[in-house]
Amino acid sequence: MLHSLVKYWLFALPIPFLWADLATSSKVLEASGLLSFEEASVLTLSRSPRLESSRWNVRIKEASAIGAAALPNPELTLDVENAFGSSEFRDLDAAEKTLSLGQRIETAGKRRKRIDLANQGIEVANLEQGIEQFRVLNAMAKSYYETVAAQRSAAFSQESLEMQQRVSLAQQERLKAGKISEAEVESGKAALAVAEIEAEAARVKFDLARRQLAAHWGSSEPAFREVVASLDTVEPPDEESYLRDLQSSPFLEYASSVVEERDRSLNLERAKRISDITAGIGGRRFEATGDEALVFQVSVPIPLFDRNRGNIEIAQAEAAKARAERERAIMDLKFRISETYESLAAAHREAEAISQYVIPSAERGYNYANEGYLLGKYSYIELKAAQSVLLESRQKLIDAQLRFHKSFADLNTLLGNDL
Repeated sequence: MLHSLVKYWLFALPIPFLWADLATSSKVLEASGLLSFEEASVLTLSRSPRLESSRWNVRIKEASAIGAAALPNPELTLDVENAFGSSEFRDLDAAEKTLSLGQRIETAGKRRKRIDLANQGIEVANLEQGIEQFRVLNAMAKSYYETVAAQRSAAFSQESLEMQQRVSLAQQERLKAGKISEAEVESGKAALAVAEIEAEAARVKFDLARRQLAAHWGSSEPAFREVVASLDTVEPPDEESYLRDLQSSPFLEYASSVVEERDRSLNLERAKRISDITAGIGGRRFEATGDEALVFQVSVPIPLFDRNRGNIEIAQAEAAKARAERERAIMDLKFRISETYESLAAAHREAEAISQYVIPSAERGYNYANEGYLLGKYSYIELKAAQSVLLESRQKLIDAQLRFHKSFADLNTLLGNDL
C-alpha cells in the first residue's frame, strides 16, 4: 500500500533522496488525464507547500547537532608582568613574558549528553515531520474523495438531465396526439430547465473540487480530467482492533520521543552542576637573566553560588509536563478513535442499507413509472415523484460513502495506517 511506502520513505531513506525521488515521479504523473489516489499522494508528498517548514525544522536540528558535538576552543594567553614601571622596569626590556595555551575540559560527560540531546531533537523533528505529512495526506485524501463524490454527482445530474429530455420529447409527442394538456408540457419544460441548471451546477462543483484537490500539491490548474476511485464501502474491523494498534500511532510515538528529549535535557542540566576544569601550559621568559621556564595552570570554578539549580528545576518541570502531555495524548487518541469509529461504522451501515434496499427499489419504481407514463398508465406527477426518489437516494448514498471515506482517513491517520 502507498501509505506503507510513505512511512518507509520517511524514516528509512535520507531526506534529500526522498524528495529528489518524489519530485522526479511527480513530473510524470501530473501529465496524466486520469488521476489515481496513489498518484495524488505522491504529488502531494513531493510538492505540498505545507511540508516546507517541517523539512527545514529537521535541517535546523541536524545543524544544531553539529554544534553540540564541537569541543571547547583552546585559549591562547599572553601575560606581560613588570612592565612600564619605574627604574629598570620602565619599558619591556626587563618584563617577564608568559605565553600559555589553555583548554577547558568538560566533566560529567557533558559533551556526550549534549550530543544525545541533539540526536533526540533530530528524532523529534523527524517524527513531527512525519505527523505533518500524515496530516497533509489526510487532507488530500478527503479532498480526493470529495472530488470522486462530485464526479459521481455530476454524472448522476447529467443522467437526470437526459431522463428529463426523454420525458420532454415524449410529452411533445403526446401533446400532438391530444393525450396531455399544455399545462403538463409546460411543467415538463420547467423541469427540464431545472435539470439543466442542476447539471451545470454539478459540473461547476466538480471543477471546483478538482482545483481544490490540485491545490494540495501547489497547482492552480489541474492537469487531470477525472479521478479514478470507487466510493464503495467495506466492513470495518471491530473497534478493539484499532485500539490495540494505539501504541503504533505516530502521535503517541512523537509524545514519547518528546519525553525522552526532556529527560536528556534534564540529564545535561544536572551534569552542568559539576564544574569544568581548565588546564594550561606555557612558557615564561625572564628578561633580566635570559632564563626560560615552563608554566602549568589548572583552574576550577567553585560552585558556591550557582549550582544550576534554576535550570535543573525548569528541566524537571518540562519533563513532568511532557509525561502529562503523553498521558493526555493517550486519552485523546482513545476518545478520537472511538468517536471516529462510530462515525465510520454508522456511515457504512447507512451506505449498505441504501445500496442494498433503497436504490434497487427506487430504480424499479422509476422504471415502472417511466414505462407506465409512456404507455399512458401513470401520470406525470407519479413519474416525477419516482424520479425524485431515485435521485435523492443516489445522492444520499454518495453522502454516506463520502462520510465513510473521510472517517476512514481520519481513523487510519490517527494510527499511521494505510489510507
